[in-house]
Amino acid sequence: VAGAVLLGLAALTVLLPSSRKKAPQTNAVSQSLLQPTAAVGRAASVPAPQPSEPAETATVEPAAALPDVELPAGVTVRDDGHARSYVFDDALFSEGVHFGAGARERLTALGRALEPHLGTIAIELVGHVDSTPESADRRFHNNTELALSRANAALGRLVRTTQIPAERLGLRALGARPGPFENVSRDPRNRTVEVRVAPTIRADFS
Repeated sequence: VAGAVLLGLAALTVLLPSSRKKAPQTNAVSQSLLQPTAAVGRAASVPAPQPSEPAETATVEPAAALPDVELPAGVTVRDDGHARSYVFDDALFSEGVHFGAGARERLTALGRALEPHLGTIAIELVGHVDSTPESADRRFHNNTELALSRANAALGRLVRTTQIPAERLGLRALGARPGPFENVSRDPRNRTVEVRVAPTIRADFS
């Protein structure tokens, strides 16, 4: 019996140090659980970003309105919403770049009607032909060249007989496209120059 008691005491002596060694592990686990809590506390102390000021929006000025022009006899106006076309009811040219009867006077009358509005409008002269694809006049390589020559002839007439300077007149040729009148039967009225007007704030003739 005494031997058994001694063996029991020895076993108890061996177990006690082992239990005491596990205590530090419990403390280590507790510390690791507290670390995330401290980190959260530091993050919460960072001030929130302030909202940025709203960006200023650019204002766009409205396009200027086209002026009302008193139309000379033999001129029709067509408005497509952003530009205005003045079309002559009769052909301006008999053939090539030769003005027809009364054509010079009609062109000059329209130019003088536009003079008072030079500060607010841009003017473009668009040459046309009445046949496609090639001109019968051998002095011109093609209809585009003929149409541009007609626009240039109209420019010269306006510069000589009105107060519109040449630098205020643009030129364009539409020799490969139908003129202001339907060209199914080669309407001779398409031997002409169309006067296109747009506000100078945009000057968009397209």
